[in-house]
Parts: sequence; structure tokens; C-alpha cells
Amino acid sequence: MEKYCTFLAAAEAQSFSAAAERLFLSPSAVSKHIAALEEELGAALFVRNKSGVRLTEAGRLCVPYMQRITELYRRMAHELGETGRADRLSLCSIPLQAAMGLPRLVGAFRAANPGLSLQLEERHGLHIAQAVLSGEFELAFSADRYLPLERLEYLELGGDSIVAVLPEGHPLANQETIALAGLRDDPFLLLPPATGTYGAYLELCSAAGFQPVVRLHTEREENLLQFVSQGMGVTLLPGRLARSVPVKGVCLAALEGDPRWRMLLIWARGRSLSPAAIKFRDFAVQFYLRSGVPGGQ
Repeated sequence: MEKYCTFLAAAEAQSFSAAAERLFLSPSAVSKHIAALEEELGAALFVRNKSGVRLTEAGRLCVPYMQRITELYRRMAHELGETGRADRLSLCSIPLQAAMGLPRLVGAFRAANPGLSLQLEERHGLHIAQAVLSGEFELAFSADRYLPLERLEYLELGGDSIVAVLPEGHPLANQETIALAGLRDDPFLLLPPATGTYGAYLELCSAAGFQPVVRLHTEREENLLQFVSQGMGVTLLPGRLARSVPVKGVCLAALEGDPRWRMLLIWARGRSLSPAAIKFRDFAVQFYLRSGVPGGQ
């Protein structure tokens, strides 16, 4: 089914790269989906050129059929889901589950609803929106800066300031607040691009007038702090997270303008939620109102 959805997105956009952006896929993945579909059907569906792509006669013939197939699939999945949605719920979250208090929230919800089956999976930030929009998960916990909010409904549950993490010997290490542009000559240490924070932090740097040189990628925030402590470079992190990991040899500095992450509970715009999802959403709101919520990433 993913191949058919990719075909329709590319046909509408007349561009594989635009379809990739819309579907939160890489351009190479879109090309592979189209190539596999063309092989399956035994016909070329697009003419490729430097300015983009356009449908062949066979491609134009396929459009209404693909639309019908994907619509029938969505209806089938919806009706199948309705048969069991009252007592099960699928959630996904960015990796900072402990920092967001999710273990406590899920534990409290399960204790209050022992008959409800709850599935929670971890996804990197750039994959969260597509997982929700595709219907794979009803709800997700995510930070805001890399989400297509125009296609989502959401509740804001909390937030956190973004801080600069500097080695102790850095010239700006003793300042409480710094301009991000003051780090233009420093190598940056960041999480991988798939996390979403990578692109968000590059945008912050671009707004400050520079493109950072990224020296290192690592999957864990704790590793970023350790590498900063060894003088490898600087990084940006949510403030509460940076303060929660005891690492010697680093200093935290607030950023001018106080850029922030918002932590959101999201679901697809225009899609009705199951009774289980509504129950969880309302429970989460009350849980965080009572206990507070750390900032997300």
C-alpha cells in the first residue's frame, strides 16, 4: 500500500523530492517505491527529467485506480480498527520517554485501566508525524519544531528552554546568557538528522547568521554531554535534560531570545479518536497538571 500512496503523492506534486517531503521519506525511498511499482505493473509510470517528473499515459491511467485502492484500504483499516479499538491503544514517542515522565504516566494509566491493552513504541522525531498520519498510531508524544502542525491536532503539555552546553574552558562558559552567533566558530556535536532536533538546531543557527560545522553525531544526549566535557565542541539541548545528567566539565548558558521546545500530545487532524485514545488523552492532561511535565526534545 505504501507504494500506491507514494505514487499518488508524486503524481500530484510532479516531483519525487516534494513527495518525499510530504510523506516524510527520503527521495531515494520514493524512487525505490516507484521503481518497484513500475516493475510490478510492467509499465513506466513517470517520465523523469531535470525539472521534475510527469506522468506517462500509463501513469495517468493508473491514478483513479490507485485512488480507489488506497481509499478502500483506508476504509477497511478503519472498520477493522473499530472492532477492537475500545480496549486497545497504540502510542509512539520520541526517545526521551523518561525525561518526559512517560513511564510514570503509562504506569498510572495502566493501574487505572487494567483491562485496556496499551502498546508504546519509540520513534525518532522525523518519523513521528508519518506514523500518526498513516494511522499506525493514534497518539504520539513529540516536540514541536519538526512537526507539520497544520496536519495535526495537539495538546501542549509543557515545554523547556533550549540551552547551549559548553566545555568549562570555553570563553563564554561563565556567562549566564549568550548569543547563539557567539558559537559560530565552534564545532557542534548533535544527534543524527533522523531525530528532528538536528534540523531544528540548524535552523536556529541559520537564523543567527551562520551554518555550524557538525563534528560528531551520536544517538544519545548523555554522549553529547560527555564529548563536550572533553572539549570536542559545543551542543544544544533542552535545559532540564542537560541539568538532569551529572557530567563534570560542562557549563550551561541560556540563549538570547529564549528559544524553546514545546512538548505535545498529537493525533491526526480530522480523524476521530477511539474511546481508549480519548480516555488516555484526558488522563494525560490531568496527570501532567498534577505532576508537571519536563521539556521534550
